[in-house]
Amino acid sequence: MAIAVKNKLDERKAHYKTLFAARAGKMNGQSNHPLNQIRREAMEKFEDLSFPGRQDEDWKYTSVAPLLKPDYQEGKEVPVVGDMLAALEIPELDAYRLVFVNGFLQKDLSDLLKLPSGVLVEEMSNAIETPTHGQKIKNWFRNELEKATNAFTPLNIAFSNGGTFVHISKNAQVDKPLHFIYLTANGITSTFSCPQIFGIVESGANASVIESFGGVGSGDYFTNVFNRFEVDANAALHHYKIQNEQPQGYFINNAAADQQRDSNYSSYVLDLGSKVARNNIAAHLKDSNTTTNLYGTYLPNGTEHVDNQSFVDHAHPHAYSNELYKGVMDDKGRGVFNGQVMVRQDAQKINAYQTNGNLVLSEDAQIDTKPQLEIYADDVRCSHGATIGQLNEDSVFYLKARGIKEADARTMLQVAFLGEVIDNFEVEAVKNFAMGLIEGKMTS
Repeated sequence: MAIAVKNKLDERKAHYKTLFAARAGKMNGQSNHPLNQIRREAMEKFEDLSFPGRQDEDWKYTSVAPLLKPDYQEGKEVPVVGDMLAALEIPELDAYRLVFVNGFLQKDLSDLLKLPSGVLVEEMSNAIETPTHGQKIKNWFRNELEKATNAFTPLNIAFSNGGTFVHISKNAQVDKPLHFIYLTANGITSTFSCPQIFGIVESGANASVIESFGGVGSGDYFTNVFNRFEVDANAALHHYKIQNEQPQGYFINNAAADQQRDSNYSSYVLDLGSKVARNNIAAHLKDSNTTTNLYGTYLPNGTEHVDNQSFVDHAHPHAYSNELYKGVMDDKGRGVFNGQVMVRQDAQKINAYQTNGNLVLSEDAQIDTKPQLEIYADDVRCSHGATIGQLNEDSVFYLKARGIKEADARTMLQVAFLGEVIDNFEVEAVKNFAMGLIEGKMTS
């Protein structure tokens, strides 16, 4: 039975092969461009790999069959008119904006010319041709293709139009966040896009990257994200992801950071929308004295499905990691959390903590949670835990007794529950925006 399902999913690969062949026929003399060579290699890898199925342990609670069903077309360049970007803009946020529509960079709406000294943001098609970074980018792509375990990674590399290279120079203290705005505008057409960032934060540098995702239009759409960051010695990266896709949207997010000595990587995730959302987040701690923070919130209601998978790899001694994820499931919404922390044999003196808390508000809502610790060292402090419960009725009664309407009381308690995570967001404007979105979804 499992093999039949896998083969049925792989039947959808033929559609993407057809799209890629059509794209290759329009290269107009650009077939030898190094990025197009990488794309061809990605497509070869795509043909060798399968889409994940329920028989895969990490995907047993999330079916990608509904995601793969539409006959997606590549997104087209369209003008931004009216308030198309309004839902993705963050009030009071002072940031350098990079705007993408259907995967294409909108240079006239972006702040490429306003970036400070020490910050390079460049389209991948240009960066891969530079003598400074070109070979590193090629090596990075090929390494990621070699490591890929399912078809989503090579699919992104083969089809990404708006891939971005970000380089933060040594000791640069970036004064404002880089805000990547990704909008799908597809009318009634089923559309897919493949956002992509390869970022390097050099030693001693400090930067924040914010990604916002949303859509306008009525057709199904699929956003397949692939990000990799290198955080060098004594550098810090704060990485925010706000997913507020439409109910007809599907969302796959693959993000990872490689951390060097004395570095800090913090991930902040807010999942609000989409029909099916899947986040794969990994931190690879490559040396000692690293700090890793993973914070996440998710609010599936209606028939929404949100799956969070995290992996923290402690391979060296004297490191710290902290993970806090919380979710509220309502109606027929379903949440999934699988957090894995690995402490390898030589990774002594490790502090690793992981907590997953969940509220299930209706009989039809579901949560599947599996916090994991794999410890092969003996001098460590590690803990993990998960809770599943409902709102405390005594607390509801207490608020009602003070004149607060029952619906408002329940909303206040849910917001406070998730607020424990959002309070860790360091950019104040993002923190306020996130809390507003959470309260807005709960009261809509």
